[in-house]
Amino acid sequence: MAIFLASIMSPFASGEVIETQFDDGTTTYTQTFQGTGYGLAGNITLPYGAEVTAASFDVTGAPSTTTWGNLTSNSDFGGAGTSSWSGTPPGFAYGFRSNMEVENDEIRLVGNPTDEVNGLDLSSDATSTGTINNTGGFAANGDHGMIGSTKALSTISLTSSTSNYRGFVFKDGDTIYSATYTSTSVWTTPTVKRYNASTGSYLGVSSVGTCPGYSQPLYTTYDATSDGNGNVWTVSYNYRILVEWDVSSNGAWTCMGTHSFAGSNYPVGVDIDEETGRMFVLLYQQSSPNYNRYLYEVNPSNPTQVNSSWLLGTRDSMGDGGTEPTGLSVILPKIITNEYTSSRGFHNYFTMDGSLVLKQGKIQIKGGGHYGMDTLGDNTIGFQCHYYSQCSSNQRNVIQREGTGAIYDLRTISSSSSVVTSKTVSLSKTISKVTVSGIVGYVPDNTSIELEVSVDGGLTWMKGRYGQVLNFATPGSSVVWKAYLNGTSTETPALDFVSLTYVVSFQTSGYFYIRSNYYSGNAPVAVTAYWNASTPAGTSLRVEVQDSSTKQFQYSGDTKTITMTSGYIYIYVRYTSTGSNTPTLEDINIALHSNAPSQVGINIGEPGMTGYSPAKVKEH
Repeated sequence: MAIFLASIMSPFASGEVIETQFDDGTTTYTQTFQGTGYGLAGNITLPYGAEVTAASFDVTGAPSTTTWGNLTSNSDFGGAGTSSWSGTPPGFAYGFRSNMEVENDEIRLVGNPTDEVNGLDLSSDATSTGTINNTGGFAANGDHGMIGSTKALSTISLTSSTSNYRGFVFKDGDTIYSATYTSTSVWTTPTVKRYNASTGSYLGVSSVGTCPGYSQPLYTTYDATSDGNGNVWTVSYNYRILVEWDVSSNGAWTCMGTHSFAGSNYPVGVDIDEETGRMFVLLYQQSSPNYNRYLYEVNPSNPTQVNSSWLLGTRDSMGDGGTEPTGLSVILPKIITNEYTSSRGFHNYFTMDGSLVLKQGKIQIKGGGHYGMDTLGDNTIGFQCHYYSQCSSNQRNVIQREGTGAIYDLRTISSSSSVVTSKTVSLSKTISKVTVSGIVGYVPDNTSIELEVSVDGGLTWMKGRYGQVLNFATPGSSVVWKAYLNGTSTETPALDFVSLTYVVSFQTSGYFYIRSNYYSGNAPVAVTAYWNASTPAGTSLRVEVQDSSTKQFQYSGDTKTITMTSGYIYIYVRYTSTGSNTPTLEDINIALHSNAPSQVGINIGEPGMTGYSPAKVKEH
């Protein structure tokens, strides 16, 4: 700890003189103490007969050591986004955050995203200079045969033979094959039930054979597909094999061969584009931190031969932190993948553009998640909710259907282009940021779909593509979009749905903390916190230090004493909100003081102090 002293004295002799220095010519004095004690600042000699009329001493006590933790950037606050804290906070050993979002070098409460999905299913959803088919749920440059992905469709009942846990499903000829289990886990061999595709009536259990080297080749099967003529393919996650089957009309399965995948890639989906005969396999790379999903095009005659491969995305981008990929559907150029966890699922939509596979969007499906998906021959995709307790009553023991989102009947093209304008959505508060979370459609070669978005009812527009965050200069509360459908005289794109994501409310509480290394008898004696933040009406932000007790900093620049000598020091920042807005912390700077002085003072002329000579009183 250090003491700094400056002096000014005003003695009176024959005239007024202001003395501003000690005898040695210095004007300041600094003393570093290792404990309690005195320090001699210096001597001031006064002329004989002088009278001191005023004296001024400035004394400042400061710690001899101060270390800093300065958090000012995305990485300092644990990384951009809403996931767990990543990295080490500056000046500290560990960080943690809950219900927090980091963006633009600021940290705030997580917003509650609104996904506004417009599937063109109602006449009020949009208008067009071309054609909108609300029955099919799509827009195009002319009317065609298509069923959109968001169109509500009836289910296929399988109640004649029920099961609490269902897996993959596919249709082969006039028969539907449904994998059933006795528990929540698919890490076993399923019973494959057969149903009449027209009536849904139960036909019995399939007889499934073995494969060379695999006595239970359907163990951990995540997906299956059929070409409709008795040729069936399944993928086993645990065995990492693609299995080729011949399925007879009476439901007997005969193994025709297995094909293995090496490395860290696990097969989790399989499908064949029926028009071209091209075969595709969805693979999951079980490797931290991204857990990537890949699409392989393989040779149907020799599936170990990979013709092309594409990185589709990471686990977080295609699902969330708790999902795994379990299913693939291909109707070129349309590609759909599934992400599963028991309580939820996500469908991801892609289009093949030449040698590229481009993502168009992602939506969360209703109800619980599912294993496997396959076309049902009626321009729909079928899948089954897996976990009974996570399925709504109308999702149990049925095949759910979703439109393929692909044109199956190309009719007269009325124009080479058209513009679709959505209905206007009025919000309860203004927003300035919109994420384009989906522009999903059927986009053949030489066609395209372009999007513009407005938040002020159409006064100003911004172009957007999938995944892009649009930041509007002027906030607004009236969201509307326009889609430009660009085609030719012989080809038309078809707009399936548009999804926009924005935030109009926030979590009501959240916090983060940073923690020091462990102190063993040498903890700092005080902490000072400085920060810059905004707290709109209905929000608050509180900064605390925690050692053996919790103390709140009352203002930026406030200092709190540390009473412990051994242990951890925590700095907490706590957020609260009514939900309509969020506090925002721009930066926080923490000073940890060691050996800070206390009871700082000056003794002038204390008896016994070295160098002090008391004045002698002249006798009369």
